[in-house]
Amino acid sequence: MMQQLPMDVFTVLKLYATGERDFSKINLSSSILSQASLSNVNMNLANLSRANLSLTNLSRSNLHGANLSGTNLIGAELNGADMTGAKLTWASLMGAEMVGIDLTLADMIEANLGLANMSFANLQGAYLIGANLNGANLTGANLTGANLTGANLSWADLTEANLTDANLTGVNMNGATMPDGIRVLV
Repeated sequence: MMQQLPMDVFTVLKLYATGERDFSKINLSSSILSQASLSNVNMNLANLSRANLSLTNLSRSNLHGANLSGTNLIGAELNGADMTGAKLTWASLMGAEMVGIDLTLADMIEANLGLANMSFANLQGAYLIGANLNGANLTGANLTGANLTGANLSWADLTEANLTDANLTGVNMNGATMPDGIRVLV
């Protein structure tokens, strides 16, 4: 089991303000970092489970393998972030900006991604079982091999998305725009 480094929010923000960007393996479980500006940070393998990161800027950050289970990321900026293999089960990312994010093999079971902008996101092999993607922008997203079993993709925009080998069993596609631009009306 990996050792995680405990640190308080005040110390993280103070270090960030002085130019520190490496917070890998940090433990900020259940912390409140709402509206913080933390772009370009390295939080590789961090524990941010159940934290409040709403409206936080984590653009271009490394959250590879981070635990964000149950985390509030509503309205967060995650553009260009690397969240490969991250755990986001039951996380709330409603309205989050996630353009060009890498979520390869991420575990997003039951995550709420309603109205999120995930255009050009890499979701290859991601687990989106039961996830809410209602109204999400997935234009040009790579969903190759993703498991979307039972997910809600109603009114999502999948224009030019790659759904090769994606598991779409039981998916709600009502009102969704498919990769070819055709809208599904059930």
